[in-house]
Amino acid sequence: MILKKNILISLYLILSSSIVNAEFSVVSYGWELFERVSDARTVSLSYSTIAYPFGSNGTSIINPAIILNNKDKFGITHQSKIAGTVNSEFLSFKKKIRSNVLIDISLLYEGISDIPDTRNVLLDWGEDGIFGTFDPGEGNGTLDDGERLDIDKIKYFSQKQFGIHSGINKPLLGGNVGIGIKFLLHLLGDNYAMGAGLDFGYFRRFNKTNIGLVLYNIPSSGLLWDNGNTEVSKSTMALGINREIFFKKYSLKFNPMFKIHFLGDNKSLDSYSLLNQIFYDINSGLEISFKDKLFFRISRIQSGAISSGIGASWTNLGFDYAFVKDTSPLGIDNNHLISINVSLLWIKNKIFDKNLNIKRFYYD
Repeated sequence: MILKKNILISLYLILSSSIVNAEFSVVSYGWELFERVSDARTVSLSYSTIAYPFGSNGTSIINPAIILNNKDKFGITHQSKIAGTVNSEFLSFKKKIRSNVLIDISLLYEGISDIPDTRNVLLDWGEDGIFGTFDPGEGNGTLDDGERLDIDKIKYFSQKQFGIHSGINKPLLGGNVGIGIKFLLHLLGDNYAMGAGLDFGYFRRFNKTNIGLVLYNIPSSGLLWDNGNTEVSKSTMALGINREIFFKKYSLKFNPMFKIHFLGDNKSLDSYSLLNQIFYDINSGLEISFKDKLFFRISRIQSGAISSGIGASWTNLGFDYAFVKDTSPLGIDNNHLISINVSLLWIKNKIFDKNLNIKRFYYD
């Protein structure tokens, strides 16, 4: 009994000291993993699918209220960016928990390796380049004339993020209301952080026109670091619209879509502003499908980058390809994505039938 009491007291003292020495910060970053990592179809449409109910795996990350189809497919996507220094993986599948209830589950990963740590590289010895003379510039933390860098002191570290997102929805308010639950593990060098967050979405169809509304990080999403510091991300809101145009004679469907993401004061370099108070980003895309089997996609990101892609879909198998064209002078963010979607039930049946046939052949 005394041992348990001592353990509880020790844990209380540790937590108390962490809270006292910790910092609480409101930030505009931390959860970008769920905005950057997705499947090829979504990326080729520049994440403007907030009101487009195409029902692919991972759709709930964009809008958890979008209606899910009943196709039991497992999807996997690999992406490599910035000359291979940034790599990401995206796995998604659906899980039926009731006869009419599906959960859309996504596993995300993004990693950056060999990041140089230059904090101890500067030989801050002043203008004469000699340590201990206390001449002008010595110990001021900046590179002055006469000072130099010691490249042998460069160290390297990595950044890795692991995320889980689960979305579920149900009919409500004349449309669909959904909730997305997300968890994040952030590893940065020798430090780590864990956090959880919520997204709420709404989707409604008017004839052939769809609207979508999503509140991200409601009421907020937080990260708790190992040193006790807490980072809370601000909430944002996105609105989207999509309208299907069907040419029955040619079996062609055109699906233009548009999304506006209100960032509050969390502006990016390319953000537009309303009265210099409210900042927002705009994405748009177009998907053309033939008999719902072959797809062509093109879209534009606000920064000017162009995304395009193609896809093919059958009952049990699907492929999607996306290419993001970086329009900056360096063009270092050009990247390709390939997604494969396959029915787990179809694979299971194929394996079962194969084993059954083998057994029949053996016993016959």
